[in-house]
Amino acid sequence: MTDRLGGRVALVTGAERCVAAVVDVAREEDVERAVRTATERFGGLDVGVNAAGIGTAAPVHQHPRADRRAVLDESLTGVFLAVKHEAQAMLARGGGAIVNLTSSYGRHPGEAMAAPTGPSARRAFLDSIPLGRPGQPNDVMAAIGDSPLTPTEANL
Repeated sequence: MTDRLGGRVALVTGAERCVAAVVDVAREEDVERAVRTATERFGGLDVGVNAAGIGTAAPVHQHPRADRRAVLDESLTGVFLAVKHEAQAMLARGGGAIVNLTSSYGRHPGEAMAAPTGPSARRAFLDSIPLGRPGQPNDVMAAIGDSPLTPTEANL
């Protein structure tokens, strides 16, 4: 599975070399292993992109505590652990770049959480995004390095 994932990452980013790993980001040993694998394979870590996160679809009064704990472990603790280990590897080489992605639900709860819907709610949501549209994978690459796609091609 990781070979197929690595191939897809390389295709999207244009990277000739990449490493992909299946990781439970809430488990520090998994995160540490993934960073160590990348640094050993490539001699260091220059860029980390953290995009893990989960959500649940239940109104707060029906939301099981275990589900909430899973969301916090994945979306908050996981990012903390990734940044911690990525930063350690990057500082050993003199620096790097870390990009943390998050869901739009951080600012705009989903429908299951009683968010308004309809054309006016969509317009308000899009107006709150600096680009005026949901992000695209190439938007991340444009922020951290060269990409095989130009901004125009990335938004087709």
